Amino acid sequence: MINSNELRIGNIIDAIKKRHNEKYIIVESVNSECINSDWRPYNFIQLTPIPLTPEVLLAAGFQNFDNTWIVGRISEWEVHLMKYGFVITHETCDPRIWNIPINTLHGVQNAIFALTGTELEIDLTKAIK
Repeated sequence: MINSNELRIGNIIDAIKKRHNEKYIIVESVNSECINSDWRPYNFIQLTPIPLTPEVLLAAGFQNFDNTWIVGRISEWEVHLMKYGFVITHETCDPRIWNIPINTLHGVQNAIFALTGTELEIDLTKAIK
């Protein structure tokens, strides 16, 4: 189950009861009772997060260098995901470290958007099999 306050439009999540052989669902709208994906409602009890795995991180554009996952430049930001949190470097500032415990794909999507204002591009064909 996922809480409604964890989701935003564009998040990629899994559903316990899939419809039409879906491998994942993309959130198109959120309200206090359910989300909609492809105009079909899902109750929050039906939703499960997609755990971060090396395959999911690679599909999200990250590269692995010595246990540091680097997504590279997003706008004027450089984003690294390390086991202790995100390291965000702005081209005009010192590095900033946010110790954000994240272990789901939608958590990474939300953090990247919150910190940079940019959506994380994900190749869904690689992310979830």
